[in-house]
This record gives sequence, C-alpha cells and structure tokens, in this order.
Amino acid sequence: MTLTEDDRPVLRLDVYPHEPDCYPFQQALVWRDNLIVGFGSYVYAISVADRSTVTISLGAYFGHLYQTRDYLLLASGEGLFRMEPDRSILWKNQELGIDGVVVHEPNPPVVRGEGEWDPPGGWRPFAVMASDGKPAS
Repeated sequence: MTLTEDDRPVLRLDVYPHEPDCYPFQQALVWRDNLIVGFGSYVYAISVADRSTVTISLGAYFGHLYQTRDYLLLASGEGLFRMEPDRSILWKNQELGIDGVVVHEPNPPVVRGEGEWDPPGGWRPFAVMASDGKPAS
C-alpha cells in the first residue's frame, strides 16, 4: 500500500504474515495522521509524521475499523477495542461474539452492534458504553 499526498508518495507499507493466522478481512484507512491497517489478528497504527508504529494484538481475527470524530473502534472476531487519537487503547471488550462483531452505531454515548454467537447466522445485538466498553443498561 502506498499513501500519497497531492499524487506524491509519502509512505509505503508492506505487511506480511509472520505466523499462522486467520486472514478473512483486511482494511486500511488514514485516521488522525495515522495509517491504520487491520490484517490477521493485529491492527497496525503508523504515524505519517514520524513513521513510528503501534501494534495491537486483537486476540482473534481482525474484522473491521469504525471511525468517529473522537476515536476509532477496532473490531475482531470476538470484541471491540477503542483507540484514542494518540494510538493508545482506552478499553477493550472481548465478550461480544465468537465469530464476528459488527458495529451499526459507533458514535457516543452508546456503541451498538451485533456479535455472532452461533455460526452461521446466530447474531445477537449488543450495546456498550463508548466511554468504557461496559454493557449499556
């Protein structure tokens, strides 16, 4: 993947598998001057400014990225992680599914989505607080 600015390359990224893993989904986007890449069981956050990299192990396969104005949600096969603009993880909730997590409403105050608990097709809704990832009442 090559990131360009005004049709000029500014960053090239090659991601290779380095261990046996599951690769059902891959996604890349630019968020808050970072290139965010989901691949295998990891999300990589690369600063465009200084090329420093933060690697987040998801503990399950990568699913999707959901961006909001204030944070980025990283979905895995089992849960969600909330990434802050400084690329730190504020919270994680890995009890939202066993074979897929999708988010329908990522914005605060409540994140709503579905987790698959009984594949194929056994999806159940969830609602967690955007502030801490705990179940919403």
